[in-house]
Amino acid sequence: MPQGREVWSGMSVRDNLDLGAATRRDRRAARADLEDVFALFPVLRDRQSRKAGTLSGGEQQMLAIGRALMARPRLLLMDEPSAGLSPVVVQAMVGGHPAPARARPHHPARRAERRLWRRRWPSTRTCS
Repeated sequence: MPQGREVWSGMSVRDNLDLGAATRRDRRAARADLEDVFALFPVLRDRQSRKAGTLSGGEQQMLAIGRALMARPRLLLMDEPSAGLSPVVVQAMVGGHPAPARARPHHPARRAERRLWRRRWPSTRTCS
């Protein structure tokens, strides 16, 4: 996922998310993943009919992350994924653990964070 919130500004939020799953054949699982993205970023559910270009910078970042997750990648590399996001959203994204725990890769909270991501997106690897 590149830095810079690469979204298709002329398309709706929902269309951007659907494009993330365009190469997937399992539509039922893609719909379930869409619900997971909306659970992770509830503001996207509220704005799914809006054009992506009208979203704030943080909302566009959420959309870019959500679109990447919709592809169900085996490995997701993100360059500064929390750039432009509020601290509340960042905590929700990583399981609500405080920053010092996330900074220590073998800390129990960091392991819990990896389990959370594996549960939501089991085929995506997380790196410490």
